[in-house]
Amino acid sequence: MTPAEIAGYIGAAAWLPIIISWLYKLIVKPHVMIIPDEYPEIGFTTFGPIVNVRMAITTARKPVVLDSIDLKLTHQDGESRVFHWSGMNEQVSQIVDAAGNRQTVEKETNPIAFLIGIESVLVKFVRFQDRSFNQEMLPMLDALAEKVHFGLRQKNYSHVTLKASNEFDNVKRGWARHFPWKTGTYTASFSVSSPSRLKLTQIKLQFQLNDTDIEILRRNLTINEEYHGAVLKQEEDGTPPPVYQWNWRYPRTIKLKN
Repeated sequence: MTPAEIAGYIGAAAWLPIIISWLYKLIVKPHVMIIPDEYPEIGFTTFGPIVNVRMAITTARKPVVLDSIDLKLTHQDGESRVFHWSGMNEQVSQIVDAAGNRQTVEKETNPIAFLIGIESVLVKFVRFQDRSFNQEMLPMLDALAEKVHFGLRQKNYSHVTLKASNEFDNVKRGWARHFPWKTGTYTASFSVSSPSRLKLTQIKLQFQLNDTDIEILRRNLTINEEYHGAVLKQEEDGTPPPVYQWNWRYPRTIKLKN
């Protein structure tokens, strides 16, 4: 073997770690796990049905960028509904005063994408909403808004007349029609998407809503009507709407074995 051949082998061997590292990154997929809080927040507001979940997200083997998280709820009768992330809060710091009182500082962000590093745990409070609600309610809300603008332009606007109009009645019927919560057992599962390939460790949960839960959540339909009525009144006389308190339920979840 000549010195030139020996030098060639040594040079080729120097590339092996780089090639192996490149192949590892190409082949190996990150393993993502979502660990949800035991008590989700279930509600119904002007934004429609809502599920809020505080969760820890971690990845193994390599970092990953997530650009979507969905929550699928399936009722015991077989009806399913998919909730898409619409907002999230992340704890930034915790302040402790001289008396020992703790105050948590959180940052709110609109979900676009975020990076999860290896051996790190990302804790976020994620708000999930039903996109189909917004898609189906938007035409009815647009029709009501147009009637409001028409009355203002004609200078004969009356919030009392607006509340008795077909447009406002259609909106109320739409809210009632899209109220999804019912008594029984729900099964929850998460799905994620990413620009890169990944493996998601599936965790399925179950929780129950009873008759009392549904009755309390249905009261939000009345609050919804009162809130929008107050907004219509504000357009007429400038009176700011009062602060309304929405009703929420916090059912305890149990993890299902895969």
